[in-house]
Amino acid sequence: MSSEFGKLVKNTAIVTAGFSLLIPVLLATRNCEGDKQNISPLNYSVSNNIPEAPKYNLRGLECSGYVRNAAEDLFGKEFSWSNAWDRIHNDDVVVSNVANNDELITYVNQGVLKPGMVLGIRCPGSSFSDRLDQTGNPVRNTHNELYLGAEDVNRNGKFDTNELYFAHQFITNIERITLEDMNQRGLEAVYIVDSKN
Repeated sequence: MSSEFGKLVKNTAIVTAGFSLLIPVLLATRNCEGDKQNISPLNYSVSNNIPEAPKYNLRGLECSGYVRNAAEDLFGKEFSWSNAWDRIHNDDVVVSNVANNDELITYVNQGVLKPGMVLGIRCPGSSFSDRLDQTGNPVRNTHNELYLGAEDVNRNGKFDTNELYFAHQFITNIERITLEDMNQRGLEAVYIVDSKN
């Protein structure tokens, strides 16, 4: 009986040692983006038309990385690896100057703003406002949001501010918000870009 127990202990030790050697290999082969940890890329709203904001394990203040990951996972788009304020220089410009947030509704109705496009956003009081962009000019925006789509919830044939949806990481908070939420928080759209693919 003791030799049986000895074999069991020995086999258990070999398996445990083998597994402990495998753990670093598994960790080393994680996604090359390291922090990207997709928890739920395609959870849909009640209507099944507007995707939820995918959750990733990113550091705080990674809004640009967030929209890049989410655009790829939700829409198959590959945006540049850029700071939020440099997207206008590194991705395809769709609209270079958005006059105000309400103009986004017009762009949706005209088919200019489409799901999967990214907005450059001005955040009042941002600590990044005094930075220079890659061209040496003062930054125009300090935040990015991913446009998810619009839904005529009110069934009135036109989109309202509570019917345009965006995903973003705001500091550490990942959420799906509406244009109305943006207006209430003082987040101002500055430009619209699309991926080069």
